Amino acid sequence: MLNIVDDQNQLQNSTIEIKNYLGQTVYSNAYTPQINLAELSAGVYFLTLKQGHNYKTIKVIKQ
Repeated sequence: MLNIVDDQNQLQNSTIEIKNYLGQTVYSNAYTPQINLAELSAGVYFLTLKQGHNYKTIKVIKQ
């Protein structure tokens, strides 16, 4: 499970997109504080939080 902490409730209207290292989208959905990554194989992924014209991308490593 991947937990996303939103202490100030700023992500409620965001969307989450996860891409693999090839740039292929493997997950896309409205914001949720937990994402089940069980179906993804081990590797490096990039999680992007999108809210309007604002984007925040972080690297996620699944072991």
